[in-house]
Amino acid sequence: MKTILVVDDDRATLQIASRALLSLKELAVVTAENGALATKILAEQPVDLLVTDLQMPVMGGYQLLAYVSERHPSLPAIVITSFLDLDTWGLAMELGALRVLPKPVIPNMLQQEVKTLLEREPEGLTRGLGVGSFLMLMHWEKKHCTMTVTSRGKVGMLYVSQGDLIHATYRDREGEKAALDVLTWDRPAITFVEACRVERTIALDTPGLLMKASLHKDEKRAEDKAAG
Repeated sequence: MKTILVVDDDRATLQIASRALLSLKELAVVTAENGALATKILAEQPVDLLVTDLQMPVMGGYQLLAYVSERHPSLPAIVITSFLDLDTWGLAMELGALRVLPKPVIPNMLQQEVKTLLEREPEGLTRGLGVGSFLMLMHWEKKHCTMTVTSRGKVGMLYVSQGDLIHATYRDREGEKAALDVLTWDRPAITFVEACRVERTIALDTPGLLMKASLHKDEKRAEDKAAG
């Protein structure tokens, strides 16, 4: 029996999602109305997959995803959001351990994604939720935030305004160069506040910057491999 945790402050969404998932065989569904209640459930019982909204009182979906990424890195997650349309859904299908679906919930779409994630091999889910995943969610929802990213003793700052990463700092580096460094870090821990008070220094939008970061990471791997 697999257990799915569905988190949303909208009761209608909880009911629709729960009914859709309970119609699948050998699945149990537990629900929570905000991220704080969800963390208590995660501490008390095993959960095989998380389905969460982003905008919720007390503790929102972003904070919940950050908690899961740190405490339960192998737990796959599905985000449901009103800010994603079907035209961009294909771009959001897989971001590390994350899937993104449009809201209102489409039962058969949710069922299919749940089945797909639960059928994947566990080692394919251990990557956790990366910085790029958070940035894409913020891009779609046009969020403002200041992110603190830590990894193996390194600390970087990312500044997001209207959904775009506009500035970054890491050690003595600033702007795009710092952003490319931070975006290549493995298994980062993420905290953030929902405010951004800096000027823009990065010209690329978030999708373009993430694409450049991916190329940058590949180049670094090739250099490391060549070096020995």
